[in-house]
Amino acid sequence: MGSYSFTILDSADTLWLVKGDSPLSIVHFPRLKLYVYASTDGILLQALACTSLAKELKRGMTEEIKIVEGDILSFTPDGKVHGDRFDYVDSYFMHRSWYDYRYYGDGCYHMEEDYSDYPFDELKSVALQMGYPEDTVDGLLTEGYTPEEIEEFIYCVE
Repeated sequence: MGSYSFTILDSADTLWLVKGDSPLSIVHFPRLKLYVYASTDGILLQALACTSLAKELKRGMTEEIKIVEGDILSFTPDGKVHGDRFDYVDSYFMHRSWYDYRYYGDGCYHMEEDYSDYPFDELKSVALQMGYPEDTVDGLLTEGYTPEEIEEFIYCVE
């Protein structure tokens, strides 16, 4: 959905999470001193559903760790979390072809192509089956991605 979010484990066993504009979801299990993360809430919940952690999740014995674009979080081996920021620059339009868009003066760029006959319900159904929350397709469309780009995104298994 975005350009990047990534994690690094350094030689001191500190885990770093860096948030660009790609999704990143983090849950803390305080009793267990455990942090679990995945790209989206849906994927995270699906991964935890078949584990012993599901009980704690259902009982509300967790806390969501908020992370936004430009955040850097570090998790040290002793369980401490430190936060920092970097100057995040939205590089969305750097990766897109300008000729695909027409500026209408409302602060938004709009696709020139007409997708009114596209079977969006089918695309959303496939996205859901691939583990993406229902609003993923709408979010990508809002960001200006074409249905073909969204199909490529949800089928990509790199």
